[in-house]
Amino acid sequence: KEAASIGDEGVAEDDEAKAKAMEDSALDLQLLCETLIKLLEFDEKVSEVMLECGLLGPKIDDMLDLLFAITGADLPDEGEDVLISNLPRPSPADSTNVDDIFSSLCRVLKVVVRHPRARSVIGERGSAAGDIIHCDSGLNTLLMVGILYLGDTASRGSLDVFETMMAKSHDGLLQRDMKYLIDILHKFADSASEPTTEENVKSSDQLAISRQGTILDLLKSILATNESSQEVFRVCCGFECVVRLIFSLEGIISVENSNSEIATAAMKLLKSAFALLATATGDKGEKNSLTPSMSIDVLSDHSMSSTALPYAANLLYLRSNGFYVEFASAIAAMGIFSDISHARSVMNLALELIHPRLVLTDGKRSNADKGAGDNVPIRNADATRLVLGIAIRLPTTDDAHDQHKALAKNAFDELLRLCANDMAGSSLSRLASSGLCGSLTSQTEFAHMLEDRSHFLYSRFVLLLRRIAAFSMTYNDFVSLLRCVAGPILLAEDEEVDKESEQKKKRIRLAVISSSVQA
Repeated sequence: KEAASIGDEGVAEDDEAKAKAMEDSALDLQLLCETLIKLLEFDEKVSEVMLECGLLGPKIDDMLDLLFAITGADLPDEGEDVLISNLPRPSPADSTNVDDIFSSLCRVLKVVVRHPRARSVIGERGSAAGDIIHCDSGLNTLLMVGILYLGDTASRGSLDVFETMMAKSHDGLLQRDMKYLIDILHKFADSASEPTTEENVKSSDQLAISRQGTILDLLKSILATNESSQEVFRVCCGFECVVRLIFSLEGIISVENSNSEIATAAMKLLKSAFALLATATGDKGEKNSLTPSMSIDVLSDHSMSSTALPYAANLLYLRSNGFYVEFASAIAAMGIFSDISHARSVMNLALELIHPRLVLTDGKRSNADKGAGDNVPIRNADATRLVLGIAIRLPTTDDAHDQHKALAKNAFDELLRLCANDMAGSSLSRLASSGLCGSLTSQTEFAHMLEDRSHFLYSRFVLLLRRIAAFSMTYNDFVSLLRCVAGPILLAEDEEVDKESEQKKKRIRLAVISSSVQA
């Protein structure tokens, strides 16, 4: 027993000695890192020498080997890229044992990648001195693994390197880096639907949601500083990725856990998504950028190539592809509307896209705004579709949801206020020219609300359509209005048919010829 006790004490002392040695090594590494960074910032030739000698390539390869061993991923064959689909399920953590080492390497990379030739000579697996290969793969793989599997400090280091690389990039590398970031988000979305037997699944979900939010924050920062990235984000299907990411969290929040840490993380993720959307559709050169008009018939040329400004092309893209309705559906599927405080926050985020002055206080218009002027400069008229989509998806099935009904009515009233007759020279013209009339009469968007007379928002939808249509309509808006409104009016009545569903089958469909604007 004494010998065993002495042996245990010896093992404990060895562990303490190893821990102390690791701490000392980490401290030495940080000091060396600080010295190297100062050298790199003081003299640009140091970066050039490091790149020409191939010093960073092998270090990145060694770090990748270590990370692959930790994550359990299979090492790729020499010369082959790492496919993100072959990597294990993302498992972000608060911290890991390699965070300090990884962060130190990222701090060096952040300085080196500013060099014009840096991306062509670092990061290739098996790279050697003098090798120059266009478009690195190892560097992006290293950063990707750090985001998916390491701690918060390491992930922040990876994102900082991505931000440095993409801040001023305008070539093919910008699209390559953007695709890597979007693929990481897709990886998180895929993992959310995968079955898991982990006991700490709730903690893992919270960390994964928080990590996704940091990526969206990074994309927002890049889009705000690099105007070219706004178009690249759209080309790389970034908007579709955001909707898919939110859809992957379907049912994650319920009445029982509406105040949990997961709900808080999900709310932060939504705020990041809305901020990204505002940046992708906003012109940083003007405080009050105009929403592109759709005053010409939709049959005319409204392709993305015909729009010079990236933010305007994004607005037209989102409008023509029904993004706002899908985004509202994804948010509702999360279950976050079950809590009235979260529902109010989400509605305010949508109203803020139109203009910050429309934000409600406790679900109502504030007294300060009641006394202010009604001339509200519209920032994104298309966001009215998002407000409408959220309003009709709030839980209002019973008397327990009276606050949700009041929220929907008050938000809708803000839109009606923008369409008042005295707003004809400002917000009303902006909303009418954004194609809102077509959305209100579209079967894939809000036309069904004009058929449900029992819905508490029916009268408001009719009033909104009346104001928009009376002010301005395109050819296609007029045709859509006839099909939506005149169709139900010209209904073949049958006294023997009582069911509304059977009655709709006998509806007279108008044979309306579309406009000949292209003739």
